[in-house]
Amino acid sequence: MSFSLSIATYNIWHHPYKRQERFAALCAEINQHQPDVLLLQEVMSTFHPDEPFVSIAEHLAEATGYPYWMMDPYMDSPDEGLAILTKLPFERTDASAAATANINHHCAIRIPFSIEGVRFAVTNIHFNWRASDIRLDQLRFVN
Repeated sequence: MSFSLSIATYNIWHHPYKRQERFAALCAEINQHQPDVLLLQEVMSTFHPDEPFVSIAEHLAEATGYPYWMMDPYMDSPDEGLAILTKLPFERTDASAAATANINHHCAIRIPFSIEGVRFAVTNIHFNWRASDIRLDQLRFVN
């Protein structure tokens, strides 16, 4: 049994600066490489003011042909969060926020897959940028 899986990760920068241009560039990048699993950090919960319940993750999935996706907002900043887009069906799991009250641990989502009878999981994590001791604590918690 043998299969290959390509994974890409992008921090798409939660900021309105040139949002449309950055979105177009990200779509072009994704369409060029077409990874099986796409992990995104700093995903805005709302893509356009006229569509307050449609996230950038949903728009990106539609624009690049990913049939499966999920997004979980950060506990301390619910207008942004982590997202996973994939060509593979997956089982929905909880974010790390469900397992702890420590705000530093609200940094990851993990989804399990099964390919040809092999079960595995992919974790999307957004480390704290302020301090290395917080990042190390986050890594220990996620592991």
